Order: sequence, then structure tokens, then C-alpha cells
Amino acid sequence: MTRIRIGQRWKREPSASPLDSIALELDGVNLLSGAVEEPLAEVIPALVEAVAALHVGARRMAQVSLTDAHLELVLRRVGPDIELSVASLARPAHLLRPPIKVDTEELTKATRESGQRFLQDVAKVAPKALSPTVARKLGEALKGLGKPAPHKEDPP
Repeated sequence: MTRIRIGQRWKREPSASPLDSIALELDGVNLLSGAVEEPLAEVIPALVEAVAALHVGARRMAQVSLTDAHLELVLRRVGPDIELSVASLARPAHLLRPPIKVDTEELTKATRESGQRFLQDVAKVAPKALSPTVARKLGEALKGLGKPAPHKEDPP
């Protein structure tokens, strides 16, 4: 089971830019441990856009920066799956674990659900947290996640 969890503290303590935790859980294991004070208005749109680009086949690779945790989430489309790697940029830079393959549709669904929830929450709690341009791009990427994925197989 793939799940993306976004912290809730930012809703109780609204600010101009919501800062909180983000977790990418695979079967209950958080791949992004240490990501506890991330700028959600940057990370969530970047994650949604990255997964949407891989989902529709616009790109084969993408990355999402978690600047406060000094982590990079690297996503690579491999046939029907997406391979996830998490690199720590703290010295010495290293991979936190070997790459893990997840089903593209499962990751797409989890990303779409968390992105939609975040967009709804921001509209209620901190409407000025996302610029109109970022909100529009996030909405477009969420629409892309709702489209069926192309069925061509990429070579390994």
C-alpha cells in the first residue's frame, strides 16, 4: 500500500507558507523520514507534477527536493512501475536505501488524493499560501493524474 501523508500542524498554526512534515509510506515504511519541516507549498506541487509527468509518459525521470531535510526523491519510470530512490545530500551524500519499485497506478492514486486534499485544505486555511500560478499548475497536474496512463511499455 502506497500512501502520502502530510502533517496537520500547519492547519492549527497557519502562516504565509505552510511548513510541516511529509511522508511517503510503502507498506507502512516512511521513505522520507526526517522530512518534518518542509515548505509544503513547494514540495506538494513538485511531487504532483513529477508523478503526473511520469504517469502520462511526458518524462522518464523526475526529482523532488526536500530542502530542509536535505533529501532528494528521485523517480524513474521503468515499464509499468516507478522506481523510487531517496538520496541524502548531507555530507557525505548517499542513497538512504536501494531503489524500490512501486506500481505507477498506486503511486498516482496516492499522489492525486494527497494533492487534492492539500489544495482543498490550503483554500480553507491559508488561501494566500499558494500563488495563483502555482495553484493553477497544481490543478493542471492533478487533472493529468486523473487521465488514464498510456499502455506502451518502456524498454528496460
